[in-house]
Amino acid sequence: MTHQDGNEAVQVPERRRFVRAGIMTTLAAALPWGLLRPALAVPTKRTLVPPVRARGRTVVNVRNSGARGDGVHDDTDAFQAAIDGLPSGGGTVQVPAGTYLIDAVRSVRLRDRMHLDLAPQARLVAKPNGERRAYVLYAFKVADVEISGGSIQGDRAAHLVTTGEWGHGIQLRGASRVTVRDINIADCWGDGICIGGADQQQQTPCEDIVIANVSCRRNRRQGLSIGRSRNVRVHDSEFSDTAGTSPQMLMSRARSLNGEVASKVVVRRFASRSNLARSRAV
Repeated sequence: MTHQDGNEAVQVPERRRFVRAGIMTTLAAALPWGLLRPALAVPTKRTLVPPVRARGRTVVNVRNSGARGDGVHDDTDAFQAAIDGLPSGGGTVQVPAGTYLIDAVRSVRLRDRMHLDLAPQARLVAKPNGERRAYVLYAFKVADVEISGGSIQGDRAAHLVTTGEWGHGIQLRGASRVTVRDINIADCWGDGICIGGADQQQQTPCEDIVIANVSCRRNRRQGLSIGRSRNVRVHDSEFSDTAGTSPQMLMSRARSLNGEVASKVVVRRFASRSNLARSRAV
């Protein structure tokens, strides 16, 4: 099946490949976080066609910017050069198969109107670090972003210190119109994906965020954290084997520094296994 939206077409599989069983939960502004409907078997057929975000037609390849994908050379600068080299209208950055070592302390910083398109066998691997905050992919106050395909491997097995909890696979702060789909995120020191506000006391929320057909496993703190944000949809995804530091949940909704929480959050059909704690508001 092909879904056409904006300037590009995206292939959408009729059946999702890893969501096999779990529960269906609908979370909206009118319902308390964590109000679960009775457990249901989750069909593998998709429940959402992820939106394609607006962007230009330019296509660049990280290999042409110097990325080696050998798992040894630090490819952070090459990724950033490819992203920064897009024209003002944006475009697509392709990541072919390979193992790309990324300095999560510096992060690959995404920009407006772009698609980071990872091949199925493309792996972004975080370099071991001991910093308080480190994100493999970072979207700060950007709009119209899509991240798809491949996998992100955190540094949990080789982290340089035993403290901290903010080593995430993907961090969104104050971003809007973002789609994250068809990606596996595992073994992060903190969360697989963290969504939150930007600026002092997080007064700039994330808005219109879609997480679809994503697998977050073996992350130390959370599979997915949802901080200050509006209109977040999570569909057809898996959040499993979360353990290591509190809250150790498949997902939770956290209050911002000024006490505000996420609003209009919908979660439908996800698989969950072996998380030390249940989903709840923090």
